[in-house]
Amino acid sequence: MISTLAESITELVHDARDGDQAAWRTLEHHLGPRLRATARRSGARSDDVEDAVQLTWLKCLEHLDQLQNAENLPAWLSTICRNEALRIARSRAREVVTDDPEAATARPDRLPRCRDGEQDPVLMVLAQDQRHRLQAAVAALPPHQRRVVVALLDGEGDSYADLSRRLGVTQGYLGPTRKRAIERLRGNPQLRDVA
Repeated sequence: MISTLAESITELVHDARDGDQAAWRTLEHHLGPRLRATARRSGARSDDVEDAVQLTWLKCLEHLDQLQNAENLPAWLSTICRNEALRIARSRAREVVTDDPEAATARPDRLPRCRDGEQDPVLMVLAQDQRHRLQAAVAALPPHQRRVVVALLDGEGDSYADLSRRLGVTQGYLGPTRKRAIERLRGNPQLRDVA
């Protein structure tokens, strides 16, 4: 049985290296539960498990050609996942959590203007309401997502390389975390009419 499993994994790895999406999906299907369990055992919080697993698959994709023995893929991925989970846990330990929603999205004031350059009072009230709702929604994000969103907002124009250095995370962590945060914000009913 073990040799059959090893042969199957070896074949799937070779197919995945050749770009076969079905092989990737099969690997993810069979090894995903193992990676989630590894992330949980390594101290990842429940909302960080998927981040650790996703980063593991990203590293796998980036370095699959370097894997000498394809049958070692499960152990290799488990090691990567454990390291990612530990890195996320260490990063969490350095986070400063605040209950102040204003601090979560502190930015320069950008209120709309009338044609004469004066601030339109109606638009000011609407913008302020939207800003408060957005700040509350960002403050309600899981801390790791909030940290990335705030860094992206504060570091407007910074490259992902700059942000990853500043946050102490890999560049590959930023995009997926940002995407999940945006999906969560888009699903927030309080933000339906926020532009």
